[in-house]
Amino acid sequence: MSGKSNPHENRIGTAAVGNEDADRRQYSRDLREGEQSLRLQVGGLRNVAIFTLDRSGRVATWNAGAERFKGYKAAEIIGKDFSCFYSAEDIAASKPKRELAIAEQEGCFEGDGLRIRKDGGSFLANVIITSLYDPNGQLIGFSNFVQNVTERRKLSEQFRLAIEAAPTGMLMMDRAGRIVLVNTQVEKLFGYRRDELLGQGIEKLVPKRFRERHPEFRESFFGDPTARAMGSGRDLYGLHKDGSEVPIEIGLNPLQTSEGDFVLSSVVDITERKRAEMDLSRQSNDLQAINRQLHAANAELQSFAYSVSHDLRAPLRHVQGYIELLTRECLTTQLSDKARDHLLTISEASTEMAQLIDGLLTFSRMGQIELQESQVKLEGVVQDAIKGLEKETQGRNIDWKITPLPHVFGDPTALKQVFANLIGNAVKYSGPRNPAHIEIGCAGDEDGRAILFVRDNGVGFDMQYAHKLFRVFQRLHRDAQFEGTGIGLAIVQRLVVRHGGRVWAEGALNEGATIYFTLPRATVG
Repeated sequence: MSGKSNPHENRIGTAAVGNEDADRRQYSRDLREGEQSLRLQVGGLRNVAIFTLDRSGRVATWNAGAERFKGYKAAEIIGKDFSCFYSAEDIAASKPKRELAIAEQEGCFEGDGLRIRKDGGSFLANVIITSLYDPNGQLIGFSNFVQNVTERRKLSEQFRLAIEAAPTGMLMMDRAGRIVLVNTQVEKLFGYRRDELLGQGIEKLVPKRFRERHPEFRESFFGDPTARAMGSGRDLYGLHKDGSEVPIEIGLNPLQTSEGDFVLSSVVDITERKRAEMDLSRQSNDLQAINRQLHAANAELQSFAYSVSHDLRAPLRHVQGYIELLTRECLTTQLSDKARDHLLTISEASTEMAQLIDGLLTFSRMGQIELQESQVKLEGVVQDAIKGLEKETQGRNIDWKITPLPHVFGDPTALKQVFANLIGNAVKYSGPRNPAHIEIGCAGDEDGRAILFVRDNGVGFDMQYAHKLFRVFQRLHRDAQFEGTGIGLAIVQRLVVRHGGRVWAEGALNEGATIYFTLPRATVG
């Protein structure tokens, strides 16, 4: 080959270099524009810490959420190694470097752990570290997405403790039928250790003759996820570890979380009840024997209600007592605003937990009380319900419209609870209105039952979420707007269904809401 250069090749080479330079300049401009757009989008976020690191782990960008969580201003932290967010023990164990190495190798690292603030305090964080690359595939740094999950974990732990303290078997599974939570009573009922159940399919506890159709029943529930008893009208059995079958009753409650849909099941061993039923059938000619059995069943029911109330409330009262003592002691002690906020958060969380326990107990009782049915004049029931809301309506400008109401057949106490809950909701959610308009009336008949309604001109709701209104603990409005536990409408539905009726809702955002329900008409002689 000749040692002389080829002018044509030189021109091609020069052009290629020129194109590469142009591409590099364009990429730099795009990168700067992208960074500016990203800063505008995430810089003001205060509920999530978002920041980036260079290849060596030094902080490159910093948003408002990062400043709020960690206490550093951007000018203080940019250029510093991100290991300052870790404890001394984590640094000694090379945890920061190891997490970056995982992110570089696998593209992403996610985990929970303690993170240290500027003031030396700590918080539990969920961290996602993602590797960033240039167009040539070269690593240029890492993005960090950090959420403070301290309070979430506290509430999760309170939920777990409440489930564990329940006197009946409590079991939670995901949509695929995998068991994700059990309590001690489930271990006793089925004979398995907890580690033998967690992660297993629920069919492990289903007798073989029922397993084939069980996935169909599960999908049917998630297709219409409402609180109800499982297998109403038919006998249910669970499979014990030793192969024996246990007669059970199961209550299903849907739970919708950010991690997916779940069902929380209460499982009760009814072996003794079955034996009692057999005894009753053999002693059907003895009225006295039946009364003894009913008395024992009622006593057992009262004992169950007391156990729920005592076992779940007592530890919480203990916590609340110490919170009150600590609050009093702090009146004479100089505390930082942050410390006072922490104390207030703990107090509010314990109060909310107490309200949830009370609501759950009330909801349970509504399904167990024996209805004393008679002819009921609804006008008197409505007036009593409104009178009971005098404190909430005091000083309010409310236009009440009560149209003629029919006589119905039902339990007066239960129906008073229905109207008290519905009218109370109308008063609460029409709070921003002046004047508020609340109407109570009858809209006709449906299969011999009166169609009753309670209507307001309040904040209303989006109809696509109407199916959530009657679920336990499901709320369509934030606590900061309207206080509540999400149990009132669930109680209404349970009581109306027990009277042979049904409940539904209509409404629109900022245009009010109407709750309809049906009750059997009474024959007025």
